[in-house]
Amino acid sequence: MPCRANGKSTLPPRPLTRSSLFAITGPTGAGKTTLLDAISLALYHQTPRLGENPGAELMTRHTAESLAEVEFAVKGVGYRAFWSQRRAKNQPGGNLQGAKVELARISDGVILADKITDKKRLIAELTGLDFARFTKSILLAQGDFAAFLNADAKSRAGLLEELTGTDIYGRISADVFERNKDVRNELAQWEARAGAMEMLTAEQQAMLEAELTQRQQDELQLNTQRHERQRHHTWLTERTQRRSAWQQTQQASLQAAQQAQASAPALARLAAAEPAEALRPLLDQQQHENT
Repeated sequence: MPCRANGKSTLPPRPLTRSSLFAITGPTGAGKTTLLDAISLALYHQTPRLGENPGAELMTRHTAESLAEVEFAVKGVGYRAFWSQRRAKNQPGGNLQGAKVELARISDGVILADKITDKKRLIAELTGLDFARFTKSILLAQGDFAAFLNADAKSRAGLLEELTGTDIYGRISADVFERNKDVRNELAQWEARAGAMEMLTAEQQAMLEAELTQRQQDELQLNTQRHERQRHHTWLTERTQRRSAWQQTQQASLQAAQQAQASAPALARLAAAEPAEALRPLLDQQQHENT
């Protein structure tokens, strides 16, 4: 029974009073599922009951327009998702027109998407949920829940995995099993190959080691011979170059001797003319005085 102390209520605290949880209640046919359909339609343009693009099946009879709008928040940022569809000339009997969609940020009203493909992609990026994940983790359809309750234990486990998205762990387990089987088969093949190899006896191993030692010594000897022959080749190359230079010098000396021999008469005349050439200054002076 409620009572007050010092003007304040002493009612016992209610655990759900400050919670963000809420319930949609009402008798059958009151429209509870319709509200959930409107949320799903505004976000993903389809409902669990009617599928994608429900069209005329969703629109109330004798009306020409239907729409759904929902506001939601992700990481403190609010968004508004909108969907609407109408009939031609706004007449109940008109042809059904294409749906109009919109995703906007509430804080500044910026429209983030106005095409169905872009909007569904942005919704999935923002929330991390596509329609399949949304209907399995957030909005569970009545038919799916009833199937879960009435199923046997094995089927219920499968439905629970499908509804919660934990079937991925079953697939991972199957992949790990297959990978483990492949690795075991590969290991068995390598073991079979290893078993087919014949091991060497101690005598055979000693013979191979002796042969290896002999070949190493032969290689060392061949390397020594190669270096010696390389040294001889270098000496012969230098000798050939020096002989060629000596022959060129001999040829030049012979040519110089031939030129000296050819110039001997001219040199003799020059030698004979040297005394007369010494008297040339006196002759030049006498001729100058006579003039």
